[in-house]
Amino acid sequence: MTLRDATVQLLLRRPFFGAAAVALTPQATPTVTQTAIRFAPGPTLLYNPSWFEGLSERHAQGAVVHELLHLLFLHSYRRGARDPLLWTVACDLAVNEHLSADERLPDAVTCEAVGKDLGRTVPRHLGAEAYYTWLDALEEPLNLVDGAREVRIVLKGGSELRAPKDPRGEPSEGEAGAAQSLVAELADRSRSEAEEEPALAVALDQEYGPSNLGWRRVLKRFLTARGTTNPTKTYKRESKRFDDAPGTKRLRGLEALLAIDESGSISSGQLASFLGEVAAIRRIAGASVKATRFDTTCSKPVTLSEFSRSVERTRGGGTDFRPVFQLAEEHRFPLLIVFTDGDGPAPEASDQRVLWVLTNGGRAPAPYGHSVTFQE
Repeated sequence: MTLRDATVQLLLRRPFFGAAAVALTPQATPTVTQTAIRFAPGPTLLYNPSWFEGLSERHAQGAVVHELLHLLFLHSYRRGARDPLLWTVACDLAVNEHLSADERLPDAVTCEAVGKDLGRTVPRHLGAEAYYTWLDALEEPLNLVDGAREVRIVLKGGSELRAPKDPRGEPSEGEAGAAQSLVAELADRSRSEAEEEPALAVALDQEYGPSNLGWRRVLKRFLTARGTTNPTKTYKRESKRFDDAPGTKRLRGLEALLAIDESGSISSGQLASFLGEVAAIRRIAGASVKATRFDTTCSKPVTLSEFSRSVERTRGGGTDFRPVFQLAEEHRFPLLIVFTDGDGPAPEASDQRVLWVLTNGGRAPAPYGHSVTFQE
């Protein structure tokens, strides 16, 4: 099976991984034993065609997913001072838990195979760090053999499990930054596609949930995600139908309600910083943002520019989030961004995608939505 065929099949079977594979440029090369990902000059999936095209259909798909999972969890950049052999095994344990039995190679490192050899249960669906700690604490360690391109586990019965080494070696700061940017983009895409894979969705949320990212990045993601598609003409892209005619550039626009808590917990400086960031992101994303002030009631929603011109506070009582959600429902805003300290009653559920931007020490007043801490 060719890499292209494997990608098409993944788009049908496991659409998140298929979409992730499409985001990479494929490159056949004999310089890698199996597969690897390179970030410069652009994200590229390297693969050895002699090895890859000799795989079965499901094993070929599993090989792509295996490499993508190492990328998603940034295993190459998280080893630190850990033992490289044990770290390689721990990373493969974490990755292979997300592959089906028919996608894994016969000699893959799995919880089942390692547990059978040790005569004990290996915990499932852990991260690489947790597996490393678990393996390092074993009274009877695994029999590891350091190969040129792989780490082999020699089992008591004489058979072997194999964990391919990362061929890139120690990554540079530039590579790490490029990898993190790519992974952040891929993780964003997983919010819908990974729903059919609960274990993967949980793992990605643990690694890349909004609480682990800066508030500016989270805000940008919310305002650029799943909006309406607005076609505009651009000469930077040539028309596919007519010579010397402008092509179409599609911008994603999203309607959002921005609710500012004026109960007294947010300073004027914090508000100015926050509004400036929202305005900058709104221009980039093509989003339509209306803003409202609230304490126990809400002001009429106005454009962001109109709201920013009126810096004088008009409210200052207690805090009640329920009128904010009622306003969002009445005006059919799909996205609600609430800038608050989080202290006050909120509805039990919401039909909007909600982002709680909380001041230091604040807690989200409801279990739904995403929360992130505002830092000036």
